[in-house]
Amino acid sequence: MERKPKNQEIMIIGETNQGMIFRPSDWTERLIDLSPKMIKVYSENLKIGRYNGIKTIILNEALQYDCQMTYERLLEFARINNLKIVK
Repeated sequence: MERKPKNQEIMIIGETNQGMIFRPSDWTERLIDLSPKMIKVYSENLKIGRYNGIKTIILNEALQYDCQMTYERLLEFARINNLKIVK
């Protein structure tokens, strides 16, 4: 399988498509496994940040090659909870 360039970022913003802030406020930390083992896997492909003051998960599309299950789980979570996804 050919690897894609590691420069396309996707943001999952903690705001619903209806404009409501997603709760609980620590949803990003709960959703991302921050154990030392997984930090090595995620490397620069997954991080927590803010977008216009709103908690956000920023993932690089390369994560789908490094940890496909995590990549799919995060995007599915965003879809189920009607969170904004920005590429």
